[in-house]
Amino acid sequence: MSDSDATRYQRKSSNPNEPQTLLGQQAAAEGYIDALTSLFRELEQARPGDRLDGLAQWREANKEFERFVPEAVYEAREDGLSAAEIARRLKVTESYVHRIIRSHVRYSWRIDALIAGDWAPQASDSEVVLDDGGIVAFSDVLIMEFLDNEPEGSHGAPLRIHVWEGHERGDDKADHVEERHP
Repeated sequence: MSDSDATRYQRKSSNPNEPQTLLGQQAAAEGYIDALTSLFRELEQARPGDRLDGLAQWREANKEFERFVPEAVYEAREDGLSAAEIARRLKVTESYVHRIIRSHVRYSWRIDALIAGDWAPQASDSEVVLDDGGIVAFSDVLIMEFLDNEPEGSHGAPLRIHVWEGHERGDDKADHVEERHP
């Protein structure tokens, strides 16, 4: 089977650093639906071996959207939906929703740089991540990613990172604060 639309779509949209706005997610979903429609048409006419290859490509394309599920679950919980309602709407079991909640954590964070004697915000965000190393490991990853893409004005400056479990609650209530000096 030739390189399908689903595979081409997956490669185009698999950059995790792209900002995911609501319109961007909608466009991604529409592209995904178009790619699946095209793939299923191909699979209907394919030989059995090619059909297996096509289904493998579909599974890969589907993984692209699985990364949005934990964030969506957390947002739904924050909007007051129960685990049962989230499960019903996602068409999954309630235990799957509880597993996501147990295995993921929302961190809000901000990185400041000491520029001309003042701490100046350089980057901030809130994201739901797999809780596989704790808040200190998350902080280390953020700093390394920041240093790889450091803005012009902060190059070589001391850095301070604030991390909150959940939403930002003020600097004095950060769950983790760390300074890095070059």
